[in-house]
Amino acid sequence: MKPRALLLVLVLAGNSGAPAQVVPQAADRDTIYRYDLLTDKPVPVPREELKVGCIYNHFSPRLNRRAWSYLQSDGTFWHALGEGTTQEARRMDVRATEAERQQRLRENPDLAQEYSMTGGKVFVRLTKDGRWVIVGVRLLATIYDAETGQLWDRYGDKYIPVGHSSGKRWAVRDGRYYPAG
Repeated sequence: MKPRALLLVLVLAGNSGAPAQVVPQAADRDTIYRYDLLTDKPVPVPREELKVGCIYNHFSPRLNRRAWSYLQSDGTFWHALGEGTTQEARRMDVRATEAERQQRLRENPDLAQEYSMTGGKVFVRLTKDGRWVIVGVRLLATIYDAETGQLWDRYGDKYIPVGHSSGKRWAVRDGRYYPAG
């Protein structure tokens, strides 16, 4: 197994999909959080430790609430990720020691086996209540933009907007997307 692949499997093996113990406070407009897949909790991150291309929880002035978004190289956030967004777990600014990774692998051999058999990437999905859960390997990365109602699928290194016969906007009900105009 490749070192990067091993990192993903080892770190993610401990995520049970159970609700996080700590949820960022909606009124907090300053703190930025990363999602710790080892503890299944959001963890505050100083601005100087943020990594471009990773997903963080921040206050979105456009939505007037907290949102998960990608950090861009100019320090701004890209897309307010909505319910059902599915992303590679490595985008979660994973921080773990080698010992922690090894322990997680021992705790969840099923995920490690699935990953080693398929060679795919491990993916997480954003739930309605703003938590991330592991959904498996070899999935398509998608973004549901909570600001615009647009749905995007990743092909190669690009996100392509998903349209329907009535337009580009989508709504989410019970974890499923429906055309919204």
